[in-house]
Amino acid sequence: MKFFVKKYAFFPFALILLLLMSVKLFGVTKLSPEITEQIHSGINQFYDLNFEKAEGIFTQISSTISNHPIGYVYLALTSIGSSLIKGPTEENTLRFHAYTDLAVKCALRSKSSEKAPWNLYYSGVAFILKSYSESKQQNYIDSLRWLKRGVSLINRSCKNNKTSADAKMLLGAYQYFTSRMPWYFRFFASLLVEPANQNVGIENLEYAVSRSKFGKIESEMLLSIAYSWNNQYYTALDFADKLLIEHPENYCFGLLKQEIFLRQRKYNNALNCATNQLLRIEYDKRREINGLAANQYYILGLIYTKTKNYDEALRNFAFAFSFAENKPCLKAWAILRQGTVYDLKKQHSRARDCYEVVKTIHHESDLLDAYGQKFASIPYRGESLE
Repeated sequence: MKFFVKKYAFFPFALILLLLMSVKLFGVTKLSPEITEQIHSGINQFYDLNFEKAEGIFTQISSTISNHPIGYVYLALTSIGSSLIKGPTEENTLRFHAYTDLAVKCALRSKSSEKAPWNLYYSGVAFILKSYSESKQQNYIDSLRWLKRGVSLINRSCKNNKTSADAKMLLGAYQYFTSRMPWYFRFFASLLVEPANQNVGIENLEYAVSRSKFGKIESEMLLSIAYSWNNQYYTALDFADKLLIEHPENYCFGLLKQEIFLRQRKYNNALNCATNQLLRIEYDKRREINGLAANQYYILGLIYTKTKNYDEALRNFAFAFSFAENKPCLKAWAILRQGTVYDLKKQHSRARDCYEVVKTIHHESDLLDAYGQKFASIPYRGESLE
């Protein structure tokens, strides 16, 4: 199960975006116009990756209405987003868990009527956040239990016309991505939560795209990932391009587009996209964006490896290693990839040196350790990784 948590570490960021917009209607129906305007402002800052500004807005909301869950939910989500972009810190991690606990406490207290559809839905959202919190603390059984409670409420929300599209977005995300996880996690998920179904997950996400007013962007992002994994590249790119046009300052959508090009083997397209975005990241004056340079260099390293420009691949993986100081898992992948490139260049001694470095990084990934041990004995020959 530890493998699952690390292998699919990107997935919570996808959930962050869909949760943010989905929760919005609860605030619209329960909060004053002034607070609602603040929430919209905070969401816009979040989408532009301006986490410090978003956090300031959500902190003000939580101070103004401390007995309401909405401020704590947004603070928890902002903590996750900031950690995934800039790299996790002990302070940010502790704040995320604290905000999540406060959000769950307030959500349970606010669930005064089972007939209020957005109260029911919102409680499900809070439980899903709690599930993620427990998984980060390696409490995997508790994580699945909270997920079961959250998915149960989301299933009930699917039956209400007001919440059905947004609820199906969350349910579709669970169904599709769980179906792509290792068999042992699918087994536990089916036993403790509900069976996953890839096709039903796609159908629910498509339903949300065409009908949801509040989760449309998140459904498009998730569908872009899903279609890419299903080798439906043109549809995946359509969604990625739309997201980039609507949110040009969110470089995560640019990384998504590059990964689609990589899977499609359109390496020149991927390279053009990556080099242009790297320039934008380097000239971006926002402190929040610095952490994405490591991700961009890593993607460039993958592109150059595919085009057999091994010297450029090594250079970019070295930059990714250097810039990923606060991202130990990415740092370990970068040095592992350097080793694989050295193997492809028949420089096996230098490759083994890289694999030794992987052991010294506290990345908490069994997969990385397994690759490092394997290639130290049998040189890498170009097999698919990750």
